[in-house]
Amino acid sequence: MLALCAVLACNFSVVAIEAEDVAIDGGELLSPRVSEALRSIAALAGESRIAISDHRRTTSMQASVVLDYYIECTAYSSSVRARKEQGQCGTGLALAVYDDDCDGFVDEYDPGADRETNVQAMARRMHDDLLELGDDRGCLTHVIVEGVSSRNQAVDIKPSSISNHQKFYDAVYECARQVSICQTLDLERFYFPSQLVDTTSAVVDSAFHIEFARAPSECLSNC
Repeated sequence: MLALCAVLACNFSVVAIEAEDVAIDGGELLSPRVSEALRSIAALAGESRIAISDHRRTTSMQASVVLDYYIECTAYSSSVRARKEQGQCGTGLALAVYDDDCDGFVDEYDPGADRETNVQAMARRMHDDLLELGDDRGCLTHVIVEGVSSRNQAVDIKPSSISNHQKFYDAVYECARQVSICQTLDLERFYFPSQLVDTTSAVVDSAFHIEFARAPSECLSNC
């Protein structure tokens, strides 16, 4: 499987990249199956190296992300700045991004409170809600809560590590169609920066957010 080559009769690179030769920066904690799938996707896109921006987060880290990218929009990102200039930021955006089962923590945001107070309040509510949802949850799949798993494994790929964003986007779908290791891709939960490709993402995201259905043998603690 890892001998997959990126030479295809479609709109992919004519330069042969072997999947086994693809480097994944920041991928040390990925499960072998997800690493193999990501290498296959990168090879299809003609990318010899990609970088992980995020894989696992604590509830506090996730609360900070929501504040910085959706509610207060203070993250250093051109897409986030544009969002803020267009008046799109706020709790309404955060509620639109996250599933109803998992977005209760957004209600804990207090515009009159300081950042740390908001992070702590949102993280506490998130922790409690995820414990209640249990192992079958299909949302907030980046977030690690001790003793609780999730249906999917989420990985974010840095757009800056990809030379051709459209080819990478196309390669995700191509891999899901033709490569068995990619057939656990949850393409309903493949989000991406819409401004970088010719398709609009169902959810606003600053990275290429890819989710894989978790295999029964893969526990959350070592994925």
